[in-house]
Amino acid sequence: MNSEPSGGTLFDCLDNPDVMSTPGQDGGSDVRASRPRPPVQEPPSYNPLPPCRRAVATSVAAAVSVQPYTGTQRGVILHYLRTRPDGATREEIVAATGMREASVCGRLAELQGKCKYHERHIIESGTRPSSAGRPVKVYKVIG
Repeated sequence: MNSEPSGGTLFDCLDNPDVMSTPGQDGGSDVRASRPRPPVQEPPSYNPLPPCRRAVATSVAAAVSVQPYTGTQRGVILHYLRTRPDGATREEIVAATGMREASVCGRLAELQGKCKYHERHIIESGTRPSSAGRPVKVYKVIG
């Protein structure tokens, strides 16, 4: 069975102005201009989910499962950092709060304002040696 149109190749239609027209050429109109545009939706003022990959169902499910704890975890980390004028490393925060390191990393990203819909409350104020002797970031509360 021949899949090509009769009288030429499949791409001959690209050179034919009767088949395809573009704005500005021979008074042709843009086909896209005649399509109705979808209504513009305003972004939500707050996204309640913790950071996750929205296109991956398991990531969204995990974010939904930890959602009740994220505000509390942010509060615990922020309170701990307020008691430390010299700041704290991720390792120190994990040891002091008893949270998993993965949870602390996510909440620090939120507190730094790196995630959509979260305000910036802390900054990276430099580095200092970890227990292993490697330089690690130190986090401090703004103000």
